[in-house]
Amino acid sequence: MVEFSSVEGDFAVFVGGGGAIIFNQTFYFGGYGEGLTTSHYRYDLSDITDIQEPKISLGHGGFWLGYVNKSFKAIHPAASLKIGWGKISLYDDNWNDYNPENYVAQDGIFTLIPQLEVEVNLTSWFKLNVGAGYRWMTGMDKQYSQGGTMYDYYESSDYSSPVGTISLLFGGFAVK
Repeated sequence: MVEFSSVEGDFAVFVGGGGAIIFNQTFYFGGYGEGLTTSHYRYDLSDITDIQEPKISLGHGGFWLGYVNKSFKAIHPAASLKIGWGKISLYDDNWNDYNPENYVAQDGIFTLIPQLEVEVNLTSWFKLNVGAGYRWMTGMDKQYSQGGTMYDYYESSDYSSPVGTISLLFGGFAVK
């Protein structure tokens, strides 16, 4: 799975994968996971951390539900819903190890991604899926104090975004 979206208003790419069981070539249930692969930095936090350019780390995974309409046709519609949990954090990109001490502002997230898709049957075991949807991200509540005022490290609106996806699907698909 490759997802194109935005993070803090900048173009972002997430890459991941998943697995599911399809019932009657119509409904499927499984799990997924994906993570941010493009580089995004926060420059507005130099007053509160020793890290001059903290990099954003973001990943989530969870349940993957879907519906495929007339999967036997060469080109057919589908819909899916990803319901996931994960973590967002800032870390020092200059460190070569993943020591927890190099991370600041770690926070849990909840993600909901409904989308509509079009699938193309390439073989009986391989499909191309193209989709469009929206990623709602919430649950972030980590705060910092500056000058006696509390501020949020993360705003849900900075991470909720329209998404476009391209997925390669492999499995046992009944194609007539």
